[in-house]
Amino acid sequence: MPRLFIVTVLFFALGCSGPSGSPPDASAAGPDASAGLDAAIPPDASAGLDAAMPPDADLEYDAGPVCTSQADCGDPVNDLVANVCVGAHCRTPGPLVSIEFVSSYGTSLTQAGSQPRVQLTRLILGKHLDGTSVTCADLAQRSGATQATRSLLDKDPQINQAYRGLTALTWTGTPQGQVSFRIFGDVPRGDGNVLYAEAWYGQRDQNDPTGDRAAVSCTEGADLLAAPDGARFVVAFGP
Repeated sequence: MPRLFIVTVLFFALGCSGPSGSPPDASAAGPDASAGLDAAIPPDASAGLDAAMPPDADLEYDAGPVCTSQADCGDPVNDLVANVCVGAHCRTPGPLVSIEFVSSYGTSLTQAGSQPRVQLTRLILGKHLDGTSVTCADLAQRSGATQATRSLLDKDPQINQAYRGLTALTWTGTPQGQVSFRIFGDVPRGDGNVLYAEAWYGQRDQNDPTGDRAAVSCTEGADLLAAPDGARFVVAFGP
């Protein structure tokens, strides 16, 4: 499946200066960031901190080829939105909705020498192929934290990744306190799934991160079944 579009990204830093923006990767901070971040996250954002996913069990899909894992259906690394293996058949997730991830980095990750260089954002179906639930604890066991083990989730035969986006992060100035990046993308609708994001210290290598993993953000029960275009979902890294 061809890639849809990567991301157009802005970056807001609380208490730092020097605005600039550089699509398609995340960059640029601004002195009015505290106001911008408040504007980016609506007052009822706590109700919307869940996030997207396909496909919901109640939706109807035409049966595709027989499969035993997602590898029989698509390539989650090279396809921004990949076909999934559900009910022993390959299926196309969707329909798509345009959303915004507001990725918040705590002070432990914003200081010089501690800043991640890429963010890997995944939307994972809430059930393994054997029907058991996917949880944040489960993903922590299955994923890798080094460059040598970075592909463990991508190759896991029990996991379906309907969305996988890699975004380069550009830091400017000397941030003071929390920093947020705004990442836009088209993702498949669905509910009851897992939003799983990783920050990595190394630069991007095509569609993979490099170096060691810096931090993880995980939200179970992500729900984007009825979210409107432009909905915002928080991805929080570190204190």
